[in-house]
Amino acid sequence: MKFIRHASHRKAKLKDRWRRPRGLHNKQRLEIKGSTPRVKIGYRSQASQRGKRKGLLVKQVYTLADFDVLDPKVHGIVIGSVGLKKKLVLLEHMQSTDFVLLTGKPQEEITRLQELFSQRRATSKQKILARQKKQQQAKEKAEKTPSEETSAEKETPLSEVKGVGPAKIKLLEAQNIVSAEALSLMDKKELSKVLNVPEASAEKMIVSAKEAVSKSKEDEEKEKVLTKGR
Repeated sequence: MKFIRHASHRKAKLKDRWRRPRGLHNKQRLEIKGSTPRVKIGYRSQASQRGKRKGLLVKQVYTLADFDVLDPKVHGIVIGSVGLKKKLVLLEHMQSTDFVLLTGKPQEEITRLQELFSQRRATSKQKILARQKKQQQAKEKAEKTPSEETSAEKETPLSEVKGVGPAKIKLLEAQNIVSAEALSLMDKKELSKVLNVPEASAEKMIVSAKEAVSKSKEDEEKEKVLTKGR
């Protein structure tokens, strides 16, 4: 007995898979004569087919030894919760035998799992390389001399300068001007040519750069005082 969804033949978007009928005047729900039957107690599959899929008894396997007590003509296979490598071994064994995989085709599953395995290995390799890079950077930072650290700390990024956006930063970096300190030392005429802006705007940027540098130094001094206090 196949149970069909109510009105599935009227609308193309409705599948014929079973759905419980609803609605006050639904003929299937009211079981009016001539309507398709609804699921209820009394309908059952044949006793010989109960608990089977594709006419085979469902059996879960976890190891190769589980296949020894099964008959391919009687039992259908579902692979249990096992690791990726073990699952590949079980699927490859099924290919060489007559057992039927009830959850798909063995070859398609093998291809899918091999791709997944390759992705995991690639991800794992990337994580290892990232970890090594991080360790190398930490090592280089530890080996850096105090003078180098001080000079690196003193530099104020261009993003801290008021009126200097991403587009202007790119133009400045192309001219090897990578900090607010370098920008504050520029001539307004030179800056006007580099950014293609009026000299008045260039002068404002230089003033803003000087303010950003001054503020950065003040923040640095405060941090030093706080660090000593701790």
